[in-house]
Amino acid sequence: MKRFSTFAISRTGIVTLLSLGLIVFSISFVSIQDKGKRFESINSSFSLLSPAFTSAESVTSNAVNANAEFTFDDGELSDISDFQFSVPLGMFKSSDVEAEQAVQKIFKTIDKEDLTFVQQRVMILPTMKMIHLVGEISIANIQKPISFQLAYLHENQVLKIKGKQTIRLNELGINIPSELRSIIKNEFDLQFDLRMVESGPKISTSNLLF
Repeated sequence: MKRFSTFAISRTGIVTLLSLGLIVFSISFVSIQDKGKRFESINSSFSLLSPAFTSAESVTSNAVNANAEFTFDDGELSDISDFQFSVPLGMFKSSDVEAEQAVQKIFKTIDKEDLTFVQQRVMILPTMKMIHLVGEISIANIQKPISFQLAYLHENQVLKIKGKQTIRLNELGINIPSELRSIIKNEFDLQFDLRMVESGPKISTSNLLF
């Protein structure tokens, strides 16, 4: 009887320990997942900079839709996933009316309405506040690998990201009509200036154990 009682107590103790272990694991899992926070863009811009234009300094769109999941460890940015942005091609504006009209004329010949980017991989240098972002930029049916060297600053709950990369229009399947070549050059600097704020934590509960 005593042996059975000891066995029952031991069995109960093991079950209790296993239950506590599962609870701790579940809490830890939620905590880890909670580090990944979804951010979305506000007050952001996307520009085509000189030397794209012979006269205008830039043609800019403020209709940028960007979002990504950022992970922070002890307040430092440690990872980025699912970074993507889109820019409506018909929303570019400039103080130079001629350059603005030329860009709109070129983009009207493209079937797809947005220029898009999707992340493939990333490397973060927290001490330098730099991001090396690699992905694919797309217009219509043309996809091109591209990488950005980005500077970032996280303060007052706003993540600021700036970067640019040189690209050629013909690599995106865009041919400049002869009558516009005096205004627009084939090579230009693609630049974005993002202000991103948290849109709420993205927590996956599909694999939680209780």
